[in-house]
Amino acid sequence: MTSLLKNTSPYAHLIIFLWLAILTPPAFADYFPTPSHTPLVCDFFGKITIDNHPANPGDEIAFFNTNGNICGHYVISRSGLYGFLHVYATENDILAVQIWDKSSQKLYTNDQIVLSAGEPAGTALSSPIPPIFKQNARFVLDVTTQIRLTDINSDGILNIVDIILLLQYLSR
Repeated sequence: MTSLLKNTSPYAHLIIFLWLAILTPPAFADYFPTPSHTPLVCDFFGKITIDNHPANPGDEIAFFNTNGNICGHYVISRSGLYGFLHVYATENDILAVQIWDKSSQKLYTNDQIVLSAGEPAGTALSSPIPPIFKQNARFVLDVTTQIRLTDINSDGILNIVDIILLLQYLSR
């Protein structure tokens, strides 16, 4: 093997390095912290949309265990898709999901997120709703954000301005 490396062109090394750098998505971005890895793992993947548009590369999705600790994290590298997202938790933990929209610098949590069981694919099953940790399982879970029909401009008052903003949003 070492003789093979000695006989290759320096340009070949550069090409291999660039190829790996371009094809390897970033493992973690800036918003969510790195989850602790444990021997217990299951995987999630699926479609992800933010405000009715496919999530963009750089957006993030994170899973949280029953205690509220981050247990899985993925940085979107392909528009509108996430996964395989490795989740490290305890058997039968009910999982919560959060989404970070990098372009708008907005965090979506709880009632701002809609989860739906995705279509089974290969060895992956449709995810239960809410998602539940099952060791060595693979689940398809589609995730989208929803419009909150509340104080849209966050001025503390629900009024005609919020209705106008909602209509403007819906007309896009």
